[in-house]
Parts: sequence; C-alpha cells; structure tokens
Amino acid sequence: MGTVWRKLVFKTTFLLDKESIQSRLAPQQVAVGIRSGAEAMIHAARAWIRANNHKTDYVLLQRDISNAYNSVHTHMFLDECYQYATASSKFAEFCYGAPNHLVYHGRLMQSARGQQGCPLMGSLFCLARKRMYEEAYGNAGGSHACFDPEFADDGFCGGPVASVWAIFEQEIALAEKYGLHFDMGKTTLYLLSGEAFHADLRPFQALGIRIVKGIDIQMLQVPISGREDFYAEWNRLKIAAIDEAVTAIEQLPHKHVALHLLQKCMSFPKLSYCSRTISRSHLQPLLEAHSERIRVALQYLLGRQLTDRQWIQATLPTKAGGLGLTIDRIAVQGGFISRADIAMVCSCRSTKEQVRGMLGIAGDMGIDPIEESATRSLRQLLPTSILGDGPNVLKQRDLNQAAIEKSGAYLLQALPAGEVARFQACRAPWADGWLNVVPSSCFDTLLSNVAVVDSISLRLGLEVLEKANMCPFCPQALDLLGHH
Repeated sequence: MGTVWRKLVFKTTFLLDKESIQSRLAPQQVAVGIRSGAEAMIHAARAWIRANNHKTDYVLLQRDISNAYNSVHTHMFLDECYQYATASSKFAEFCYGAPNHLVYHGRLMQSARGQQGCPLMGSLFCLARKRMYEEAYGNAGGSHACFDPEFADDGFCGGPVASVWAIFEQEIALAEKYGLHFDMGKTTLYLLSGEAFHADLRPFQALGIRIVKGIDIQMLQVPISGREDFYAEWNRLKIAAIDEAVTAIEQLPHKHVALHLLQKCMSFPKLSYCSRTISRSHLQPLLEAHSERIRVALQYLLGRQLTDRQWIQATLPTKAGGLGLTIDRIAVQGGFISRADIAMVCSCRSTKEQVRGMLGIAGDMGIDPIEESATRSLRQLLPTSILGDGPNVLKQRDLNQAAIEKSGAYLLQALPAGEVARFQACRAPWADGWLNVVPSSCFDTLLSNVAVVDSISLRLGLEVLEKANMCPFCPQALDLLGHH
C-alpha cells in the first residue's frame, strides 16, 4: 500500500509542479511533461547532423550513465526539488530525506537513493542532471556552443571536438559529487565527417571511449542517420523479433487468444514510434515484412488462404468492418495510403517548436526533407482540406480515419453485389462486439477454435461449408458461404 500511496501523491503533486519543472528543463531535457519529447529529440538530432556532417572537427558524444536513478545523491535532487517542485518537496523529503531499510539478498541494509518506478523520480533526476550540466558548462568556460539534447538519462553532446571534450571533462570531474558514474565502455563518440575528420581524439581514446567514424547513429532505440547497410541490419533484427513473437502466438492453443494478441500487440501501433521517427524509405523492409507476417499468421489460424480483397478487409479497424489487424498500407482507389507517412507528418509538425528550441533557431527552420517527402505522398490521395497547406498541427487519428473511410468506399465499389450486404452488416453498430472483448474462460468470453474460424470466415466472406446444406433452424438451403 505504501507504494500505491507514493504513486498517487507524487502523480498529484507533479501536476502542480509540471509547469515550473518544464520551464527549468527546457529546451535541453525533453523527457518531462513534453508530449512526443523523444520524437522531438530525434528530429532535432537528425537536422543537426544534416547541417554539420561536412565539418571535419565535429563530433556527437553519446554518454552512458550507469544506474542513473538509483545512484544520484538524494541531497542533490532534493535541493532542486525545493526550488522547482515546491508542491512535491515535502513528500519528497519524507520519502528520500533519510535512509530506508532495504532487504537485499537476505540482508537488511539502509538505502538512500532514488526509487525506480517512483512517478517523480524521473523529474528529480533530470533536475539534478540539469544542475550538473550547467555547472560543468560554467567550469568549462561557458563559451562552448554545443548541441546537447537529453531524454532522461540518455544524453548527447555535439559540436567541435574541443568544445565537447571541455564540457565532458568537467562532467567527469563532477560525477562523484552528484553520485553519478559514466560508463566509458558504453559511451560512444561519433565523428560526423567520417574518414575526413582531423582533430585530436587522444583525451577520448585515453578513457577507452568507443569511436565511430561516420554517422551510423542510433538514438532512443531507432537509427537516425547512417549508411543503407546500417538501416538494413536494424530492419533485419526488428523483422526477426516480430517473426519470433508472431510464431509464438501462432502456437497458442486458443485461436481467439491468438487473434486478440495479433490485434492488440502485433498490429501497426507496434511500429508507430518507428514510423514517427524513421523515414518510410528506410523503414519499408520492416513495414512490408510486418504486413506479410500478419497475413500469414491469420491464414495459419484459419487454415486457408485469403484473397487480396479479403486481406484488405481484415486490415480495416473492427468498426469499419475489418478484424483490426492494421498494417502500414491502407488500400484506396488509385493506390494506397501509408500509415507511416501519416505518422511522420504528424510527428514532425507536432514537435516543430521543441525542435526549434533544441537547435536554437528563432525563426522559420524550413521543412524537414523527410516530412516533405511524406506530405507529397499523402497529397496524391488525401484532399488538401485534410492535410492543410501550412505547418499546422495534425492529428494522426483524424488522418487515419480519413484514409480508412476512403478504403471502405473503395472496398464497397470493388465487392460483387452479393457481398456488399455482408460487408455493410460487418460495419453495423456492435457487429464487432466479439472482436473487442478480452477472451477469458473466467468471464465466458473465450470462443472455441471452431467458432473463431467460422466467425472470421463469415465476416470476410470465406467458405464455411464443404458442401451446400440445409439450415438447421429453417427449411432453406445454405450455400458454401453459410448464407441462405
């Protein structure tokens, strides 16, 4: 119960302190109270690399702080809490002001460190980290203009190698004071100009820091720049992970559970973050492999092949008559609309202010080439009235809905006359009820394997009978589709 009350109190007090914490951390730290902060950091880093990768003395340092939340000294983050999170300070003092008893490997010991999982710990760490960086920056002379975005304990510092080293040297000197430790074996220095780089790297080499020539850079779990083979390897690993997960789902004894997991865990939302941070041209192998693997899985559950038209219906949301197995491509008249393009455009537009702040750009920063490419693709099939002419913020849900409506209209036109009634019935209110419940034997919502196969077959227009038969409830004959 203590953990429950701690979370409840800190979540409440954070709402009161949110504005002052954000003001203190902006624009460098984007992990606290900033919607899509990770995406903003990635877009800013990509723009910064694109603008500076020709400079022969520019580097990007990726720091690694070991066990950050659990090692930072409590008095450091409590001092910042008193100043910038006043509503939370009393309870923070109660929780972290004195050592607590901790049972660790059967031994009773006292611990006075931040708690992983505490709703306020992320903010407290970021406040202490901000103070440490400013102190290091001041000790280094305060004249080094560097690109220094951070997301929680994932921090970067980019600029001329001499400036980056001057700041990092002071951070190392201050680490013990703040209770932090830089893991040099996991810290990486990227030389933006690759083989053309020429500057003194000996301070970094002496610490055992990994040095990479080029811009094969991964940030917050996604590649943000680099060679084609770098992206290809990342795609290969992601495809293998998806295949492993879907294969495990296929082997489940209950097909209803398998279908539910394919819907909720393996559909396009699993790729949404990637799509909002990586260009579709680099993400295409993963998007195509994901689509094909989900189709194969559905066919495996049904024990039969699907036509393209049946697969298109299956990929629609359940309210639109589908199975909710959403993938990247939304089929429409004249081609397809990419969910990845929609995601990228919405992400770039919604994070523009944060990106401008991190890059230190006061005026118009222009349009991101990746956003421009995605917008151009969407304009071919979505009306300008939906996309807008300027950099207005768009809602991903609204664009997806517009694309889904076009897809439904396209499918209605493509269906034979006899199939239109079936598809319209699938779109009726509550026709998708069984697809939206959690399958559970305890609550009697778990359908048998035969019932699941028949229900999907009736919904998609597959044959459910081996031969024509009589209806068991009336004297009329049934066709192979199970229709009177």
